[in-house]
Amino acid sequence: MKTKIFLSHSSKDKNFVEELANKLTNEGYSVWYDDWEIKIGDSIVKKINEGISESNFLIIVFSKNSVNSKWVQEELNAATFKNVESIGAFLLPILIDECEIPSLLLDKKYADFSKNYDIAYRQLIEAINHNTIISENNDKAASQYVYKPQKSFRDSAAEIYQLLNYSVEKQKEFSGRKFDLFLVGNFGDITITRCIDCISEPFNTNHLDTFSNKLRLAQNEKPNIQGTIVSNSNVSQTLIDQANKLGVQIVTYQFLSSQLFDGINYAKSIIKECETNDTYVLDRYVEQYIGYDVSSEDIEATEFIGDWLNDKSWNQLTLLGDLGTGKTFLSRMLTYRLAKSFVSDPINNPLPIRIDLRKTDREFSLEGIILTHFSRSGLSKVTFDIFNYSLSNGNIILILDGFDEMSTRVTPIVTNRNFHELIRSV
Repeated sequence: MKTKIFLSHSSKDKNFVEELANKLTNEGYSVWYDDWEIKIGDSIVKKINEGISESNFLIIVFSKNSVNSKWVQEELNAATFKNVESIGAFLLPILIDECEIPSLLLDKKYADFSKNYDIAYRQLIEAINHNTIISENNDKAASQYVYKPQKSFRDSAAEIYQLLNYSVEKQKEFSGRKFDLFLVGNFGDITITRCIDCISEPFNTNHLDTFSNKLRLAQNEKPNIQGTIVSNSNVSQTLIDQANKLGVQIVTYQFLSSQLFDGINYAKSIIKECETNDTYVLDRYVEQYIGYDVSSEDIEATEFIGDWLNDKSWNQLTLLGDLGTGKTFLSRMLTYRLAKSFVSDPINNPLPIRIDLRKTDREFSLEGIILTHFSRSGLSKVTFDIFNYSLSNGNIILILDGFDEMSTRVTPIVTNRNFHELIRSV
């Protein structure tokens, strides 16, 4: 069943709201938008009340226009007195220009479209998805959870190419021969077409011969088609050279994943900042010691964290310590060392992304802090989907510092919300 969203707004804000309604519809949601739902002769009040009662989410668009709108006030009052949240629905306020938020909703965080549309939109989508999951989890016993099966190697490669802005067709046939993937990419005035085979087992000469024969047949139909083999294992330089002579590109899955965004300049900026920082001078760093608990033997931090990085099943590490014990200096030194390793070999080393939570808003979303950090770091073209994919595949290490200091500025409720936002990255 589709998630249903009711849009409450002023008619003077229709340009913004209609664009939002179309975007939400394209995301796969069922959107109640008055221009689409209310027909000539319909009772406006009845249709609005029906729309609210049947919706999972009520998005209230606040602006100078809407706070003075009779209909928005009516919709808000209807939603309030019917206690929308008590029937499993959620109120999601959004702000499109500076105005006074009604006191009824002052305790709710809003998505601020007036400052950054893209970040606010992703925050809104995440709020919808997050609360949909909560609602579903409350309705289902743990035994009823359905887990998605692991992707095939072909599907994983297809996902990367889609993130790289290619359109992807699976099992494309040319001259009676099928390729795992067929790509079309439009980059400015250039259109690239590419046939892909994905080889999950150890790569050998037979794979290359089979693919090059298929590629020649495909090029008889479309002469500009290029050919690439994605291997899940390392390939010898001899085979790579042989493939180049045949006009075939061979890339490893690991290399393909690393192309989602260029982190070299970002890593270099980390190194420069660490080497020139007057507060955390690298030569003054004293190695920290870490224990599994207060009673266990302490281990040198470098060794402890190295063990964690090498253990693929241990995807999250939380370091606890009193204020002033050196956690920030340790996080900076770890980031510095990882950045240097990444610059020396970006294919085989993860890119560290360190975020100081003391500089974040009091209540935040994971998307918001990630996209804001990227924007400030010259990586504004990196989407949250690319970040999420890279994180889940071990191409980046997310380092979050200052949670304890941040928690002193907010209420326990907000601290709890922020904590649950952060653990979504695990």
